[in-house]
Amino acid sequence: MKKKEKIEKLCLEHGMIKAQKYNEIPDNYEYTVIFALKNLIDKDFADGRKRYFYFAYGSNVYIYAKALEKQEKNNAEEEKRKLEEQRWDELEEQAEEIDERCEALRRGFMLDTNFNDNNKKQELVKFIVAQVATGVINKAHRFGEVVENQDDENTDSYINEHWSDNSGRMLMATAYALCQRTYEKLSFIYVDYNSKTISRKNSPDLNKFYALLCKLGYVMSDEEIQLRDGTHPIFTTGEVK
Repeated sequence: MKKKEKIEKLCLEHGMIKAQKYNEIPDNYEYTVIFALKNLIDKDFADGRKRYFYFAYGSNVYIYAKALEKQEKNNAEEEKRKLEEQRWDELEEQAEEIDERCEALRRGFMLDTNFNDNNKKQELVKFIVAQVATGVINKAHRFGEVVENQDDENTDSYINEHWSDNSGRMLMATAYALCQRTYEKLSFIYVDYNSKTISRKNSPDLNKFYALLCKLGYVMSDEEIQLRDGTHPIFTTGEVK
């Protein structure tokens, strides 16, 4: 069962009503919070309030609860605060989706490209040497993502067995594992959870990795270029699309 289906099942088990769109939710229901699957498990909704839920972005769910009768109507300031909080939740989720989308493009290129010609190998060797020389944080799981070797404990034997027929891909996988020299997320998006703002982040590691991929034949998508240049709507207008 997919994550979205599991979330829907949990919500229905709690007696919630599924809405296809936001405007299907009655006016006397108020936005409470956005939930991921891990937040819903073992969550107690036994307060007698009726609830609606709907999916807006990805697999997270937005939950609205019927306003308490004794609760006074929110004034304009409180309503504005809640709308801003909801908008921030959606914007934060959109930033995560953008990063996942761009990472999938890069990984797809590495999986679909033959890196066994000498020019590509030379570029990979130069990149790896430079990364090792400046010190790196090895993301070992990335090697397995590109060579599709799921057994991390047998990586050495896998390399020895397949080096002669697929050394180029292994070099690509190694470059991917070595591309990040800091603990920061490999992204151009900076999410400030304190001030609830999103801005462009300068990422030398990601710039350098894109430069390598482009030398190997990768073509950056329009969205990736906008993120790199700081012209993406998430930076310029903050609009959620």
